[in-house]
Amino acid sequence: MKKIDIGQTINTMANLGVIAGIVFLGLEVRQNQASLEDANIINRATATSTAVEYINEYRNLLLQDEDLREVFVRAGGDEQVDHDAFRFQLLCQNGAWTMIMLHERYELLGLHNRAHGTVGAWIDTLQHSGMSECWEWQKPRVRAFGYDSFVDAVESFER
Repeated sequence: MKKIDIGQTINTMANLGVIAGIVFLGLEVRQNQASLEDANIINRATATSTAVEYINEYRNLLLQDEDLREVFVRAGGDEQVDHDAFRFQLLCQNGAWTMIMLHERYELLGLHNRAHGTVGAWIDTLQHSGMSECWEWQKPRVRAFGYDSFVDAVESFER
């Protein structure tokens, strides 16, 4: 009789060990999944930032190199371009997209106060001459690229 009780006890303990192992494994999988999701968010934010850096570098080349700007303008078929206006448009685009990407990155990382701060900084920038018109020109393009949250945040901003 004692042998059966010992066998049943060992069997029960082994089953409890298996159940505990499964629970532990489930917790580990959940923890790893959360880590992968966090890494994915960081990678998306980094990729977005890198893309904007490349685009801004391209615009900066056009801003700084008059010969390159001439080639760009002529390739577009427009010989009568106001180069100062063109340079201002490039500066405005750089400013807008830099703020948009900062906002996006902060939102992805859950830094909502900083995202709000980028919107406030952009609104301050819009107070400069010509920037509001530039922003109105940019808004449809920003929405077309799927950054409605930034446009909505600018339109509903409260300090």
